[in-house]
Amino acid sequence: QFPDLMGIKVTKLHDIKGTNPCMNKNGGCAHLCLNRPNDFVCRCQIDFELAKDRKSCNAPAAFLMFAKDKTIGRLSIDYNDEQGDHIIPFKDIREVIHFDVDVIDRRIYWVDKAMKCISRAYTNGSDVQKIVDLGLMSPEAVAVDYIGHNIFWFDSDAKKIEVAKLDGTSRRILIWRGIEEPKNLIVEARKGYIYWTERPTDTIKRAAMDGTDIQVIIFNANYPTSLTIDADARRIYWSTSIEPTGIESADWDGKRRLKLKLDGGDAEISFMPRALTLHQDFIYFADWNSGDIERANKITGNNRTIMYKNLGNVANLLVFHSSKQTGTTPCRLNNGGCSHLCLALPVNKKKVRQDNFIITYFFIIY
Repeated sequence: QFPDLMGIKVTKLHDIKGTNPCMNKNGGCAHLCLNRPNDFVCRCQIDFELAKDRKSCNAPAAFLMFAKDKTIGRLSIDYNDEQGDHIIPFKDIREVIHFDVDVIDRRIYWVDKAMKCISRAYTNGSDVQKIVDLGLMSPEAVAVDYIGHNIFWFDSDAKKIEVAKLDGTSRRILIWRGIEEPKNLIVEARKGYIYWTERPTDTIKRAAMDGTDIQVIIFNANYPTSLTIDADARRIYWSTSIEPTGIESADWDGKRRLKLKLDGGDAEISFMPRALTLHQDFIYFADWNSGDIERANKITGNNRTIMYKNLGNVANLLVFHSSKQTGTTPCRLNNGGCSHLCLALPVNKKKVRQDNFIITYFFIIY
């Protein structure tokens, strides 16, 4: 009388016969030893990478993170360990198209376009939280101000850019006029700027973190598909979708615009860079057509190298490294003294956003 019995197993109460390479000292593996028909392999737990000896595991200082379809994964930035996708076990992801990270807190923030929400979790997949899930029509990008502990995002259908604290509280609309289908949002946390692209006008725009002083810094941008920034050099990079496609860059104010001359590549496959990220001397990019992730020198385009092959349609790419998130602003300590949002401005001042109410005026025209 066992209700709902689904299976049964007989177990012998003495030593199991047979052996495999993992039986003796875990095969020499630091973490997991996995036996295979003809050999065995060592694998590491989440947040660790297999070293070049293929046995040791280490916590890397930097690694690649990518988003595609229903998954977010990570890859070694030092060498290809031939393990394929390292999918992080986040729950409740349906269509992730863009993400950003807070390195200090080791959290990742992502937009789920299908679920129309913004979520966050630790980089090992734990503690998934929906932080914004009301009033979103078509969210497409998210950017983290790691100094002021704020998160920015845009809604392309609603044509507005919003901001909130990292937990989703103190939400506020920053820009809702003079903006058309924003794309590819990034934050320059050290200097107090946000940048985004607009497809209808084919421009790249910039504004202060509080949404003021909107400027077009790049005209005829060739319809960017991705946007990133070299925070040290204060130079923005973007991938283009107009033939011949490629990667362009300019200073933070739009001056000294250049097209990156990439060497090598497969001449038989049309090059379509979709996602970009920077780390040290290299720019990393995902090719939408080949499904490969490559890197090259960010200034000369030399030393072009395929890092990973056939990953598929990677929509977002990012290097996780503590050196990418340094610096300070008046908002770093004690939230700048603000009770709600502290938005650092380019002129080393701070903007206090403490209003906790909305005044609505109704105009009746007879």
